[in-house]
Amino acid sequence: QLDLLVQDNNSLAQLVSNELVEKIPDAESIMPPTTIEALKPVLQFDGEYWFLPARPNVQITYYNSAKFSDWGLEPPKTWDDLKSTAASIKEKAGVGQVSIQGVTGGAVGVTVTQFLWQAGGDPLKINTDEGAAAFQLMQDLKPDLTPQYPTATFDTTNTYLLNESVVLAQNWPFGVVVIVEQGGKKDILAYSGWEGPKGNALVLGGDVFGIATGTQNHDMAVDFTKYWMTRDVQEQLTAKNGWPSMRSDALGEVADWQKPYFDVVNQALAVSKARPNVTYWSQVETILSNAFNDIVTSGQDVKDTLERYQQEIDKAANGG
Repeated sequence: QLDLLVQDNNSLAQLVSNELVEKIPDAESIMPPTTIEALKPVLQFDGEYWFLPARPNVQITYYNSAKFSDWGLEPPKTWDDLKSTAASIKEKAGVGQVSIQGVTGGAVGVTVTQFLWQAGGDPLKINTDEGAAAFQLMQDLKPDLTPQYPTATFDTTNTYLLNESVVLAQNWPFGVVVIVEQGGKKDILAYSGWEGPKGNALVLGGDVFGIATGTQNHDMAVDFTKYWMTRDVQEQLTAKNGWPSMRSDALGEVADWQKPYFDVVNQALAVSKARPNVTYWSQVETILSNAFNDIVTSGQDVKDTLERYQQEIDKAANGG
């Protein structure tokens, strides 16, 4: 009954493996020339296009510039900066006001994956020195984090920034509209975040188009994607919704006050990549969440815990 579907870019493997969508051999000619190159790998399996870009997404780092100025602090650029900044903020504010997203599932999946990549690690292979470094950092941060971090996710993070219980946090770009435009918090600025031992690396989120197998309206479905990817539509989605564009030339309708934020979004997209597109990723997110809760929230031994949860990831990979 479907002709065209929009799907989170981290849930594509099952669509391909179950033959629910069609290959798109002419994808390169359908996409506009200004399509952001970093978006293309997630559209492909085994070197063939199965999807078209709909809406990319990437987290940027929000910070309360007024509070940072009052405290004589700069936004952290490295892991060491992040730890020292979090400790300084707690000392000055009397309570932790740095947040990482700690809600079980997708939120923790993004948080952990980004720290793992910044260490040079892999979310499918966490019992490594790189995996230990990432989880050790998060465990070390925990005493200086906001007490609200276990409830921090895409929507509550905006609330915490708005009510100033959090002064530094990563979240998706729609927060620019919610926090700055609707909430009037012009002191909330953004940058592309901190670097780990292997640099900065951020999760490429967002949605893609798939054409349903056997559709009788193939040409109509393609025409809709072409319309969606036009510069005019992309500019409106960016300006009104705060969505990053799948085009590199779609900031024409963005207000002057928004432009610095979307410059940051483009910087973040440049260091983004897709999560492993495996059919068992939802199980991996649950496993990463359990490891996060044991190590970060409960303070369990890092290496022993990662060894235990790696066995669960391996079992999921083998169909268990």
